[in-house]
Amino acid sequence: MKIGILALQGAFIEHKHSLDALGVESFEIRQKKDIEKPFDGLIIPGGESTVIGKLLHKLDLYEPIKNMIENGMPVFGTCAGLIVLAKNIEGEQAHIGTMDITVRRNAYGKQIDSFSEEVVIPEVSDKPFPLVFIRAPWIDCVGDNVKILCKLNGHTVAARENNMLVTSFHPELTKNLDFHKYFINMIKQKKSRYTDHVSGFSYAVSSYILIFSSGTIAGSHFSNSLPLPGNKPVDGYIPDKLPVLSFQHRYVRSLHTAKSYHHLWRKRFLSLHYQEVLNILLHVPFQ
Repeated sequence: MKIGILALQGAFIEHKHSLDALGVESFEIRQKKDIEKPFDGLIIPGGESTVIGKLLHKLDLYEPIKNMIENGMPVFGTCAGLIVLAKNIEGEQAHIGTMDITVRRNAYGKQIDSFSEEVVIPEVSDKPFPLVFIRAPWIDCVGDNVKILCKLNGHTVAARENNMLVTSFHPELTKNLDFHKYFINMIKQKKSRYTDHVSGFSYAVSSYILIFSSGTIAGSHFSNSLPLPGNKPVDGYIPDKLPVLSFQHRYVRSLHTAKSYHHLWRKRFLSLHYQEVLNILLHVPFQ
């Protein structure tokens, strides 16, 4: 596993120390060439959200990073990172804007108003977690698919939406590693689902290729809900452009009928360009 840390400004080195303590490989993202290497997750640290937003555009990192997140890359935003990910910022224009939350910058006041509290966040750990707030934002409202992980005095300060995790506070400024462990588990779950989906896709395609090559499906039993790992139907993941993966439940009892089906489905399947199949595979949803 390798995690990229956006290192344009702010408390990025503290996140690296947390990952080092957990034995997780990480690297700093400072320019566009840095994201050309493969990695599994992204951390956007605390700092100045407006500065981070401007540098993302100036360094040509905005579009590729936004695309990665929209395509399922797990991302963890702390303090300013939360603001950068928010779709709505009160009184300001959004930055990356991938998470369905509305936030208020500097909601907890100025630097002098910084404080810390300990609370239990059941989703993350059953032990008290130290929350460090420095000119911190809070989340005013969340979308339907956003899960609130923690509230403090009526204000949301930690939340998750699918592959996106955010906190108003700074877990990296404490010795407690539970939030980083939680994020690492998000990455592991995503990688596990990806492996299951690839295996299921390969199984389904190879099964039908075997049918095509033999020229018969007589006596075979196929359904339009052929299960992938996780007991979910193929049709739930593969677009209709792969009709070959949508056989109706039936027995084909005559060789003549079997050959007709073989010709029809083989023709449709082979008409797909290999890039279309690749695109289908790469766009399997992870959430």
